[in-house]
Amino acid sequence: MFQKGDHVICGASGICSVESITVMRMPGSKENCEYYLLKPVFSPQSTVYIPVNCPEGRLRKALTKDEALKLIDEIPSLPEITIPDEKKLEYVYKDYLLSNNISRLVMLVKTIYRRREKRIKKGNKSTALDNRYFKQAEDFLNGELAVALSIPKDEVNDYIFKNVGEAIG
Repeated sequence: MFQKGDHVICGASGICSVESITVMRMPGSKENCEYYLLKPVFSPQSTVYIPVNCPEGRLRKALTKDEALKLIDEIPSLPEITIPDEKKLEYVYKDYLLSNNISRLVMLVKTIYRRREKRIKKGNKSTALDNRYFKQAEDFLNGELAVALSIPKDEVNDYIFKNVGEAIG
């Protein structure tokens, strides 16, 4: 169980702070249940309610500073995603984005970054699909790393490059 003040990762909301744990009845429910009241760190005007007994994988504890540093060190060894069928590209991107797995998120950012580089070198533009998923994945990744490392979100890419010597986004 998470506690007030914990940072958690919550699906499409990204990194959130647990503001409180409250008991309430949601519309359509017959009984009161415990809910986490979450505030997305980078959208504090929003509020997210997640049942305390939510399915495994819906919420996860955000990275600590040590875990973030270890992840950054592992970036060069994390593989790019193998996409055997370009027609299933969006399905693969969505699967990685919504997996709530930080290593898979890095792999997604790294894969799309390299795909975009290759297209540009050939004189082509980046695809709208790549741009859309890259922006979302980079936003989630940089948000979590910014909080873990106590640095501004817009400095995360430079921090990674300085420490790994490899850009992933």
